[in-house]
Amino acid sequence: MVQDSHTQLVDLIARLKRAEIDWDAENIADLVWLSRFIEMSDVEQSETVPSKSVSPKIRTEDIASQPSESDIPLYIPPSPQQQSSVPEVSKSGIPFQTPIAPALRKTLAIGRALRPLMRKVESYTQTVLDEDATAERTAEQQFCMTIIRPAQERWLELTLVVEESASSFLWQETIRDFKQLLERQGAFRSVSVWYLRTDAEGELNLFAKRPTGPLKPLPRSPRELIDASGRRLILLVSDCISPAWRTGNLHKYCLDLWAKKGLLAIVQLLPGHMWHRTALNTGLNVHLGALKPGVPNQQLLIQETPIGLGNKAESGLKLPIVTLAPSSLGQWTRMVAGFGESWTTGIWFDEGWQDWPQVAVTPAESLMPEQLVKRFMTTASGLAKRLAGLMALVPVSLPIIYLIQETMLTESTPLQVAEVFMSGLVQRIEDESAEEEFQNSTEQNYEFVPGVRNVLIESVDTPTAEAVLDRVSQYIGEKVGRSIYSFTALLMLEEEFIGIAGAEFLQFASIAKQVLQHLGGDYAVLLNDMTQVTISNSSEILFSQSLADFPPLKILEFTTAYFGGLPKPETSIPSKTKNKSFSENIGFHTKLKELSPRRREVLDCWLAGQSDRQIAAGLVITEGTVRKHFESLYKLFLGPRSYPDNRSRRDELEALFRQHRSDMVAPFDFHTRLKELSPRLREVLESWLAGQNDRQIAAELVITEGTVRKH
Repeated sequence: MVQDSHTQLVDLIARLKRAEIDWDAENIADLVWLSRFIEMSDVEQSETVPSKSVSPKIRTEDIASQPSESDIPLYIPPSPQQQSSVPEVSKSGIPFQTPIAPALRKTLAIGRALRPLMRKVESYTQTVLDEDATAERTAEQQFCMTIIRPAQERWLELTLVVEESASSFLWQETIRDFKQLLERQGAFRSVSVWYLRTDAEGELNLFAKRPTGPLKPLPRSPRELIDASGRRLILLVSDCISPAWRTGNLHKYCLDLWAKKGLLAIVQLLPGHMWHRTALNTGLNVHLGALKPGVPNQQLLIQETPIGLGNKAESGLKLPIVTLAPSSLGQWTRMVAGFGESWTTGIWFDEGWQDWPQVAVTPAESLMPEQLVKRFMTTASGLAKRLAGLMALVPVSLPIIYLIQETMLTESTPLQVAEVFMSGLVQRIEDESAEEEFQNSTEQNYEFVPGVRNVLIESVDTPTAEAVLDRVSQYIGEKVGRSIYSFTALLMLEEEFIGIAGAEFLQFASIAKQVLQHLGGDYAVLLNDMTQVTISNSSEILFSQSLADFPPLKILEFTTAYFGGLPKPETSIPSKTKNKSFSENIGFHTKLKELSPRRREVLDCWLAGQSDRQIAAGLVITEGTVRKHFESLYKLFLGPRSYPDNRSRRDELEALFRQHRSDMVAPFDFHTRLKELSPRLREVLESWLAGQNDRQIAAELVITEGTVRKH
């Protein structure tokens, strides 16, 4: 019986994990206790005959595919996607969901930095049998006398308080990875996550579970996080830019209380050079230390008391500030553990800091686009500058930004994304239909401030712009089931993709056209041709619609006569022919971009007028390798068509490039070509120009007629 109960409990915990329900032992015990008062007949009836007024309960996919024989059924509330059977067209078009690299880097080094907290102390509640002492006492007293002692347990339990604000969507992945690292590290007795929000009236609300959906849990008191034993560590994860920091409500209701009764630290998500833009700028930078382990914040020591503070330093608020860098975490953990002369970075807030004069900051609305970009380029890091330029080439969508980071800026982190979003270059587009104040990252719409995108595009070179647009176009093609290798091919199918991809594709197409106009040259010609084709197609549609309103027309026959002195009228080119030439033009540029670097070098050298021998000598390859590259070029640009000889194929290839990319073909220089002839070719040419036939030339130069024809 005990074994069956243990199996059912293990099965229940497994189902909770599959349903992504993160409950502690107390909540699970309450669930098992309540299940005793649920009649099985009601459960079975709810499974077979769902009520019309209540939405049917939906099991997870794992439970539906492999039903368990457990006596304790478990259901999860239906998600918004499951409640509606009719799929709705998303406003954002294609769901750009892509796997990204881990947001939290150097996890191994961070784990090592947390080792000073992995100490064990005597428990206040748990006891164990002291076997050695019991054996000695039993031997001395000649009867069994048990001796118990406090059990050894981890020193601290951790409470992670996540402040949710308008910018918290930037840190969702980072906070998730940090939470998983803390749980797997094994340095704490337990790890719990609480959520801190500010409502519309400016009041702080603390929740033990993330509020989701229309039914929100009741707020909890900040005093619930105070541990009488002083063995609870509170980490407030924040970027310190929310209104609660500026108004002082966060200090009044939470920080002052937690700092007086226990261990508190701020996990600042922004890098140090951006702290002056946050509420931390209202405090004084200090170095905090402790003489013994587990000292509350109010008892921390200030290394060098700022001039003028005196005894006021003891009455202010002392907050250790740490980042997710291993060095910062290491200094702080050594200070908490009381490792000698260990000091960590902190901020000291005076009691009346809200009344201090604030530094005036020029609002972004009063600056021109050029001034905004100049201010950003002056203060931002190098990676943030590059990321801003790449973001200007695509829609401002967080998953697309993650795609760019993973493929083109692998060394970047969410810190660079935050630098761009907090710089004033990007503004949030308010959605009137949004009911909740805090939306998911995929539901929020952002766009560059008008004029900023064009300024940033100017800072991106042509190869980089092509690479970004091609990568996003390939991703769009994968989502709709089409093989697309370049953005020009994607734009050619714009009319087809409008009904499939949705509004986000239209936004990407519009931005891509701006980039084409910026690139200039052949890309501007392509954009002009594409616009003309679109206008002609639209005119044909309007013309055909207008003809539908006319009565049936009669067929009239005419005889056309042309007079000798007048030229024949030119036949207009049908729109299909225009579309075909436009498609061929885009297809040519697409193939040209698919060339490997080595094959492009061979092509450029040949179009510059070099022979196979000169190409081989310049690129340090053999002439056979040069001919193999040409075979690939023939197959790519000319297709499977047959030609009488190799010279005909090269002439056709040169004509193709003169038609589409005349700038790549060197002009014909007769005298230069004549000087490049070998002595034997020069002799054959001079004999032929003197009027000799092939037989006479062969006899004079002592070669065969076949060799003459080859020359």
